[in-house]
Amino acid sequence: MNKEKRILTLLNELDEKRVLTLLNELNTEERKNILRQLTQPSLNAQIDNKFDFIKSIFGIAIVFLSALLPFIDNFLELLFPNINEVIKVAYFTNFLTVIWSFCISFTPLLIIFSLFLSVNKLVYVFPIISGLVTSTAVIINSTGYYITGKMQFYIFITLISIAVIVLFKKIYNFLLIKKLSEELKMKLINLILKED
Repeated sequence: MNKEKRILTLLNELDEKRVLTLLNELNTEERKNILRQLTQPSLNAQIDNKFDFIKSIFGIAIVFLSALLPFIDNFLELLFPNINEVIKVAYFTNFLTVIWSFCISFTPLLIIFSLFLSVNKLVYVFPIISGLVTSTAVIINSTGYYITGKMQFYIFITLISIAVIVLFKKIYNFLLIKKLSEELKMKLINLILKED
C-alpha cells in the first residue's frame, strides 16, 4: 500500500520514469488498483470540487464588487442625473456623497470576507486598481487640479478592462497546462495498460 501512495504522489508530480520503475515492481492487482484510483475520482472529491468552485466564484464576485463600490455614485449619476436635487440628506452635501462614503467604508469589509472564500490572489488586482485610482484622484485634486468622479470612473473602467484581459490570459494558460497534464497522465496510464 505504501508503494501505491508513492506512485500516486509521483503521478501528481508527473515524474514518468520513477513512476514506471515503481509500477514495474508491483503485481498486476496493485497496478489495477492504482489505475482504478486514477481514473475514478471519488464522489466526495467531486462534491468538494463543485463546492470549492462555487465558493471561489462567489469570492471572485465579492472582490469584484468591492472594487466597483467606490464608483457606485458615478453609476447612479449616469443613470439619474438629477438625483441630488430629488433626494436630500442631512449632514452631507448631497445624496451621492452619502452613497460614496458608505461604499468606501464597506469595501474593506467585503475584501476581508473574501479572504475566507478561496479566492485567487490575482483577483485582488481589481480593488488595488480601484484604490489607486481613487487615491491618485485625491492627491491630484489636493494639488489644485480637478479630476471629476466621472473621469475617475472612466480611468477605472479602462484599467479594469486591461486587468480582465490579463487575468483571462493567465486563466487560459493555467487551463492549458492542466489539460496537458491530464493528457500526460492518460498517456502514462495507457502505457501501463499496454504493458499488462
